[in-house]
Amino acid sequence: MKINIQNIQSMKNKEKISMLTAYDFSTASIMDGCVDMILVGDSLGMVVLGYDDTLCVTMQDMIKHTQAVARAVKKSLLVSDMPANSYNDEANAIENGRKLIEAGADCVKIENQHKMAKTLTQIGIPVMGHVGLTPQTITDYKMQGKDEKSAMKILDEARALEAAGCFSIVLECIPHELGQKITNELHIPVIGIGAGPDCDGQVLVSYDVLGLFGKIKPAFAKSYENLSEKMRNAFMQYNAEVKKEKSTDKEYYPAVKMQRIMLKSKIHRATVTGVDIDYEGSILIDSKLMKKANILPKEQVHVLNIDNGERIETYAIEGEADSGEICINGAASHKFKVKDKIIILSYGIVNEDKTGKFKPQIIIMDDNNRTRK
Repeated sequence: MKINIQNIQSMKNKEKISMLTAYDFSTASIMDGCVDMILVGDSLGMVVLGYDDTLCVTMQDMIKHTQAVARAVKKSLLVSDMPANSYNDEANAIENGRKLIEAGADCVKIENQHKMAKTLTQIGIPVMGHVGLTPQTITDYKMQGKDEKSAMKILDEARALEAAGCFSIVLECIPHELGQKITNELHIPVIGIGAGPDCDGQVLVSYDVLGLFGKIKPAFAKSYENLSEKMRNAFMQYNAEVKKEKSTDKEYYPAVKMQRIMLKSKIHRATVTGVDIDYEGSILIDSKLMKKANILPKEQVHVLNIDNGERIETYAIEGEADSGEICINGAASHKFKVKDKIIILSYGIVNEDKTGKFKPQIIIMDDNNRTRK
């Protein structure tokens, strides 16, 4: 069952809330259901797109990556960052907020801007707030709120975001005591990232969790795995195998087996019992004879006229069982006449290593279209 906003709000003071970032379908597919919330963060600008900060991330970037993650997420709540300059005024905020919801996000996240948060919540777009170190406006990546004045400013903004209708807020890189104070005062869940253990939940950038991004490593960003080293080793091993031509081993590249077209069924010296130029086409064959010859309805067959040397390609249809009927239909009837002796053939594709044991079904007919053997 998919987690919704009400589920997240009900977890405050009862259960810690987990959130990680994801930017692509494959990662989100693995992450979905492992954490309560998945954030398509504008941090993608740094860890995915290679920018120096998040300010270069555009709405087009966020829409594209939100769509990719949304295709995978079926269980976790999906949050999408509104990038810098996408909510400078009410019209701008409404237009871009709706675009992210249409892209598949369950809610959006904005930094500070409680007035814009209120604008969005009033039209039904759920909003997660973000205070403290806000990368869209603060490029000096250091702890915020260390003095009384700045701490009060962060607290006031958190209060204002709750009053504006935000269902949750993120506190980033502030003193633990301030994180605890805000968490205790607010009635909505508070998610911390470098804000201490007393918040209602925690969020980290998945690239930090997996050890994939070494350019900037905040002190609070705990790594649970060193995938960079494992990936590098895998890439180097692949390179070495290619150089030694080891990567062409049969276990990785099994040889394609030769296949041959072999005779599968043969009805020999059957007698034409009818021709019908007005029928849409095909050859009608006694259904019992078709079954004995291992020919299916609509199966492609070749028909050879022993009397005049003509040869046609058509498909078989069933006639009445035990009737002995062999009727040539459609345009091909110009090349056959009643009592002509014919051979009916069908073919199958067989792997070359099976051809020695492959046995066609051969039926020899008498003059009354009864089988001899």
